[in-house]
Amino acid sequence: MLQILVLAIVAFIIFKKLISVMGNTKYDNEMSDEEKDKFEEFKKSISNIIETREEEKIIDIASGLEASLSESDRQVFDAIRKSDPMMTAEKFIKGAKSAFEMIINAHGQGEKNVLKQLLSPELYNNFDLDITNREASNQLREVTIVAIKECNIKSAALSNKNKVATIDVQFISEQIKVIKDKLSGEIIDGNPSKIILANEFWSFSKDIGSGANVWKLCAVSNNAE
Repeated sequence: MLQILVLAIVAFIIFKKLISVMGNTKYDNEMSDEEKDKFEEFKKSISNIIETREEEKIIDIASGLEASLSESDRQVFDAIRKSDPMMTAEKFIKGAKSAFEMIINAHGQGEKNVLKQLLSPELYNNFDLDITNREASNQLREVTIVAIKECNIKSAALSNKNKVATIDVQFISEQIKVIKDKLSGEIIDGNPSKIILANEFWSFSKDIGSGANVWKLCAVSNNAE
């Protein structure tokens, strides 16, 4: 590939020199139709080489994290890029971290409108029921994310005739969890001074053929230590 780039650069320099000479009207008139056709073909071939190399540079930079994934996982991201050309594993991880914090905070504060936008309908029903029961018991749930230690893509898959993409992510984070009595402020469960290491697996899904921009959380499993 390096050889192709070198050849492209050399050819481009020659091309520029030819332009400086052949761009002159006097020399244009001296060129035969056959020579002009060959010259046009030469210009197109140079453009194709340079454009192809530019595309390869973009892919090389964008897929740094994807290089560590399995071939089947990389194929899922290739499929996603057909409808979202700018999507990369790095960009997905960045969005997943933001969603992780937003969902945990919204769940703790009982913000159902936020959760409805970020959760699948099935998972939202579970969160909604938990918030409703908590409110009925006059309880407050406070979760503080101290740090996200790790955020790794564990697997990726396509379903429903390759229209729906699902990506499983492992979050290892440090959290402080406390449940309080809403009226008295008394701590019912948890310790505000104790940091818990949470090992959680979140599954995000998206209909890649719908044009929707939001990945929705569809499943959660966790193992707090």
